[in-house]
Amino acid sequence: MIRLVLTTFPSPVQARRTARQLVQARLAACGTLLPRAISIYTWNGNLEENRECLLLLKTTSDYVERLQAAIQRMHPYSVPEILSFEADSCLAAYAAWVKQSLATQSEGA
Repeated sequence: MIRLVLTTFPSPVQARRTARQLVQARLAACGTLLPRAISIYTWNGNLEENRECLLLLKTTSDYVERLQAAIQRMHPYSVPEILSFEADSCLAAYAAWVKQSLATQSEGA
């Protein structure tokens, strides 16, 4: 099953670096950066408003836990936003590409 994992970063540079590492590690097939997000939240009792970069990562159910663990290790935030959503519909050709992109060399990719 195709999964969409999203996380936010304080800068597009950090989001891009993380996306590249995750795709190269074959934990995500693709990372899409949306660099002009504004997040409003409370942190340590204070109302915060900050510019962030939203990173959308495409993976499968088989890889989502490893992807989330890798994001947490690389992330600059002590409590990063890491959300995962199952795609209830996906173009079959796209799903096949995602799965092929995640396959390791030993799996014949």
